[in-house]
Amino acid sequence: MCLIRTITSKPSLEDAVILGLIVLIRTVLSMSIQIEIEGVLPWRRALLTSGGEVLGEAIARDRAASR
Repeated sequence: MCLIRTITSKPSLEDAVILGLIVLIRTVLSMSIQIEIEGVLPWRRALLTSGGEVLGEAIARDRAASR
């Protein structure tokens, strides 16, 4: 019943604000987890490593995981 009410309810500004807050919170949490794991800001990582290095690391991780 709740699903039907969600689909049929008219969108409101309050619903849009809540959705925006959820997206903002998820973005901040995702970035903080990425920084915690890699130890560097996402936009700084691109400056520190080349595409070949990133690809090589991914291949090495896949090989290690498959063993």
